[in-house]
Amino acid sequence: MRLNNFKSMNWRELRTRWTQPTWTSRVCTSCSTTPVIFRLKTPSGTLQSRQGRDLPLGQILYRLKDIRNSVSHKEPGKLTQVSDEDLDALAKELTQLLTKMLILAGEACEKCQDVIVEAISNMKADVARERHADDGISVEQFVTLSRQELLNHEEPEFLYVEPRLVVQAVEASFGSVIPLSGLLSSTFRDGTQPKVIQVTGEAGAGKTSLCRAFMAWWLKGDPIVEALADFQLLLCITCASVKSSDLHRYLHWMLPKTAKLCDTASLTRLLREAKVLWLVDGWDEATKEARGLLQDLIHSKGKSHTVLATCRPEFSVSLTDQFFRQRIFHVSFAGFQKEEMKKLVIGLKLPGVDNSSLEIFLNHLHSFPSEEQDDFSNPLKLRLMALVCLQHHIDEPLRQLSLVHIYLYMIECQRLDLIVRCKEDAAPGEDVEQRIDAWLKRLYKVSFDSAKSDPSLILDRKSVKILSKECGVPVNLCLSTFLVCAPLLDVLSRRCIHAFSHDTQRCVFAARHLECCCKDAVNPEAELRKVLEVDSSELDDHMDPHLGMYDLVTQFLLVVRILLSRISCGWVCSEVCRESLCEAVLRFMRKFVHIIKGDHLPTDRWIQASSLRSRLVPVLLQVMEMWARGLFQVNVSATVLVDLFASLLEGDEDPARWLEVVRRCGTNKELARVVSRKVGRKLWVINDNDVRAAAMLLEYVIPEKVTVEVSDNPKKLSHLHELLSKLAESRVKLELNIQSHLRDLNSKDFSDCYLELICLPQAKCSLTTFSGHLSTSGLLLLSAAQSLTSLSLRVTQPTAVCKLTEVTPELLQLSTLYLIYDNKKFVVPDSSVDSSRSMLSRKLVVHLVLPHLRETSVNMSVDFISRFSKRYFECQRWKTGPERSEELGGRAENQSSNRPYLCD
Repeated sequence: MRLNNFKSMNWRELRTRWTQPTWTSRVCTSCSTTPVIFRLKTPSGTLQSRQGRDLPLGQILYRLKDIRNSVSHKEPGKLTQVSDEDLDALAKELTQLLTKMLILAGEACEKCQDVIVEAISNMKADVARERHADDGISVEQFVTLSRQELLNHEEPEFLYVEPRLVVQAVEASFGSVIPLSGLLSSTFRDGTQPKVIQVTGEAGAGKTSLCRAFMAWWLKGDPIVEALADFQLLLCITCASVKSSDLHRYLHWMLPKTAKLCDTASLTRLLREAKVLWLVDGWDEATKEARGLLQDLIHSKGKSHTVLATCRPEFSVSLTDQFFRQRIFHVSFAGFQKEEMKKLVIGLKLPGVDNSSLEIFLNHLHSFPSEEQDDFSNPLKLRLMALVCLQHHIDEPLRQLSLVHIYLYMIECQRLDLIVRCKEDAAPGEDVEQRIDAWLKRLYKVSFDSAKSDPSLILDRKSVKILSKECGVPVNLCLSTFLVCAPLLDVLSRRCIHAFSHDTQRCVFAARHLECCCKDAVNPEAELRKVLEVDSSELDDHMDPHLGMYDLVTQFLLVVRILLSRISCGWVCSEVCRESLCEAVLRFMRKFVHIIKGDHLPTDRWIQASSLRSRLVPVLLQVMEMWARGLFQVNVSATVLVDLFASLLEGDEDPARWLEVVRRCGTNKELARVVSRKVGRKLWVINDNDVRAAAMLLEYVIPEKVTVEVSDNPKKLSHLHELLSKLAESRVKLELNIQSHLRDLNSKDFSDCYLELICLPQAKCSLTTFSGHLSTSGLLLLSAAQSLTSLSLRVTQPTAVCKLTEVTPELLQLSTLYLIYDNKKFVVPDSSVDSSRSMLSRKLVVHLVLPHLRETSVNMSVDFISRFSKRYFECQRWKTGPERSEELGGRAENQSSNRPYLCD
């Protein structure tokens, strides 16, 4: 908004303009009747005085003059820092004041309604035009400068095998497999382009590589993904490295030279007008600032913006909740097949490895059972196993190993190989093995410090200096053995050439550092707390035995004394809102006693230290996995590890964190029992990977509400029956969604056996939501689900539709029905379906999907709908292919707001 135009307004002329005698002599010829007083409805209290009456014309003019003066007397530097929200508020206030001024002046001069309306319309158009006036650089210039700045940090070519993606979207072709090159051009079934794309995959599946590939292809103009050329700008947000929740600050950090040419308002305008693809990478590793940044992005993004976000499956629901009431196109990684595995292994270009060795390795890999081959469909696992076997001449790949097993085996092979190579140049009697082990401990310490303070995987100068100082081993050889060459993007800023291959590798190295520190300690648990910088009195179950009643009272009085000087009120409010009153008071007491004893820094610096500590969450999670698998050679209890993990979470109560702990720690019941004391009980969201972990936790704790989301074939989930049986025995609100049965039109499997477990007469759970594929006999089970409010079904038999109309009237709380009639011959149900007594005889919103409707069966479709209700508004058909949707039916005579909705 050009504030200079507002500063130059002639207020004296504006004040007298409406009271000139020439105005009173003008007659409106368009109104032959007596002029009607026109009043504009405004928000209550906006233009009222303290007595509740409207402001007179004189006061309105003086208020306008005050605004003009406040704007004209601002310093130029402050004008460039005006936010977009401030400009919107100013434009809104000006519009309200000028509207009231024109109305009052028009009434005083006896102007007709048409003249006043025209004047108000012209005024609003002027204000809107000035509000969105183009200042500074244009959108084209902004995009060009941003691209040039991103090109300066372009990464070199890296090995990337294009993955396949499985569509999990509710409103798309569920279960279909698409290549990565077709992701951005995918559409919903109604033909609309998605504005939010969510990509889920486990660790090492290729989420970060996908974002890197998109950025590299866009910068080079590579035609691999044609849809990338439609975007004017690509901006990437790495959630683990975000340090500010303000979008403008993040842009100044990402594009410092370009953003320097724009003030805040101009930067907002340019972003809204440009067609931008936002790449949000690693939501599961998001800092608190990253969560705020994503919300700022969602609220400020333009209509032409597209957001592509990646996360692990267990955090998919958390990411979906960020995009409230927005259509999301869900996809997941399909895993590599034989041809893709071959491309990845050959693309490694390992020195000294011929094609015959590659073929032998791949043949061994493909000889494994299908379940074991699925492990190596993960690109990271496959790459690590290829490096271990081919570089160290291992005849047969290791089987059924987790990432931590592969890393530890790889470290040992690299260590032995390095010892052999260094002994060739070592002096007689020199203990090479001892020196390399000492250097490895330095690498572990550097890895721990890097994980704690730097989200980047690059080794900085300080770390390289520590590894090089008086080590007695060839540093470059050691670095190239355990680390990889860093991408050019980070090399330019860090001036270093080595990096960790993946964050999981750094976590394993950091976990080995904790093992080295605590292995020979007298009190390993105390040493572990010391290294993690977690004081024992921070743990929830701690009570200092040396504190008597007098000491407690004294400490409490000291706490009250420092409350106003050392504790942030914002922190206090957030703690009270987040926890119950009793838990908050106990937490306050522990924290305040800490500060009195001098165990912590002041609040502002403590907050910074705690944010650094929270980055050690994946490291401690790696320690817990190694401990459960017997790979962490330190004598610590499960209680200590769980308490430390809870302290590092800093109040993050997402049950997905604790489900991940139990899942990665396998079948360790001792750890599951301790975790059950920490996990929240309000809502558990259980996906395919967490079925077994949730079943273990249900032995010790019962949540209030559970949502079970089954995306894959439920036959592959061996513990799903156990989980549902335990839920049926518990008083819990249950939502069961078997998406593969509902969305996969090629699936012939029924969900009857799973529904039967939770609808038995002796079942205690309350089923509120169900999605799946039911047979005619399976529909009878719904009669026992009296708490059901939402039902999504796929039926294939005409008799099932008839049976459904008999069952649903018994479900008094049912409000939404999503029905997919998956009958390939499209046989219209029997005429016994009577709408007067059917499910639509009461207020029930019905979404009806007819995927096999043909162009020649329009009358059949209308007949089908009429069996449900005579009241419908519009009928549309979508072909199952990429063709556009076509309108089939017209409007019925009896339209009603209580009509069913037909959609696909």
